[in-house]
Amino acid sequence: MRFAILISLFATGIVLAMTISSEASGQATVSGGSWSFPAGSTGNQVEIKVTGLPAAGLGAADVTIAFDSSVIEVTTCTTGVMAGGCNPNAPTGPAQAAGFAAPAKTNEPVFVAQIAFDCVGAPDSTALTLTVNELVAGNLAPIPNSVQNGSVICAAPPTPTPTLAPTPTPSPTPISTPTSVATASPVPTTPPGPTATATPAPTATPGPTDEPDKPKNGDVDCSGQVNPIDSLKILRFDAGLHVGQEDGCPTIGT
Repeated sequence: MRFAILISLFATGIVLAMTISSEASGQATVSGGSWSFPAGSTGNQVEIKVTGLPAAGLGAADVTIAFDSSVIEVTTCTTGVMAGGCNPNAPTGPAQAAGFAAPAKTNEPVFVAQIAFDCVGAPDSTALTLTVNELVAGNLAPIPNSVQNGSVICAAPPTPTPTLAPTPTPSPTPISTPTSVATASPVPTTPPGPTATATPAPTATPGPTDEPDKPKNGDVDCSGQVNPIDSLKILRFDAGLHVGQEDGCPTIGT
């Protein structure tokens, strides 16, 4: 759906019944500008301006601005620096405004419309299509003009770029300092003396009364060692239980 804002000249009790004897020289430009706002944002404002005015300045303007109301909806509008009023009626329009300047505006750019709107719907864009119905100089001469249509973008918010964590700088590996090893002082060598010849000890010959070695005290199983097995056998003996022995090993308690 297209929405139009009409900016036209009106004045109560003022009648312009003058004969225009000459036209303004030069050519003015009416431009809508390029605007971008976040999708879903409200209270956005665009401005329609006129540049390249003749020396007599701008006395009145009648401009139609059309756009897609499924992308933007008007909330308020004014006639900029022009006197008069702007009635948007409803966000879907149409709206009519009236504006004039007395004395004429000569300082450029001259803003002939300031429109506040909300971005509605999904992210999208719309053209601002301008139609200049009338552009009048301060001397009431028509002002030749050209049009530069504008645009409004209701853009999706940018996707945030993830911040990469900095790569940690590896710490240098400490180099161990070699530990000095003390050198042993040489041991003085004693000159060899005369070699003594050892006399072998006489070997004892067992007599007929020699007996085999008896078990160690506590070695009840004749294993040659005193260990937990000996303790177990003593406990069994004390409990009156049978205790088995190897051949040649005496019975416990004898």
